[in-house]
Amino acid sequence: MSGFYPEIPVLRSLSTTWEGRIWVQRRVDEPGSTGLIDVVTADGQYVGTFATDATRIPEAFGPNGLAAFIELDGFDVASVVVRRLPATVR
Repeated sequence: MSGFYPEIPVLRSLSTTWEGRIWVQRRVDEPGSTGLIDVVTADGQYVGTFATDATRIPEAFGPNGLAAFIELDGFDVASVVVRRLPATVR
């Protein structure tokens, strides 16, 4: 009998940048939870990991490392905030 690993990791979200990096958000122990975000290249090379509270996967990626995030203010009014990502994770 062949053995199986006791855990099966579950992905919460996937997204790709214009430059071809893949952002992968894992879940943690609870089914509805969000965990770390890993960044890998299209050929599977590991680039890095963002801590759980460091950032979230952007709503959209743009050219030259731009990324759009939707943020809510104190009255739950949404705004689009555009930031430039570090070159290593684009």
